[in-house]
Amino acid sequence: MLARIRALAEAAVPDANRRARDRQLGDVARRRWSAMRRELVTVAADPDRVAGAAMAARLAFHPAQLEEPEPGTEVTLAYLLELD
Repeated sequence: MLARIRALAEAAVPDANRRARDRQLGDVARRRWSAMRRELVTVAADPDRVAGAAMAARLAFHPAQLEEPEPGTEVTLAYLLELD
């Protein structure tokens, strides 16, 4: 069972990382995804952690942290004006 928990956590890390860095999400959502990413990494390293506390309590353990967004084109006012 612990191997399955580890595998699921490892598989979910890339998606959580992508969402934590998504420029289109607000800061609150990105902070939640950042905490989720860090929790998934921790669970992948120590699957027994899931038995210790509920998910909400484990997520609250992680400090609020905003990940750097993925490098890419920044949406500017000039870009938006050229869309018509």
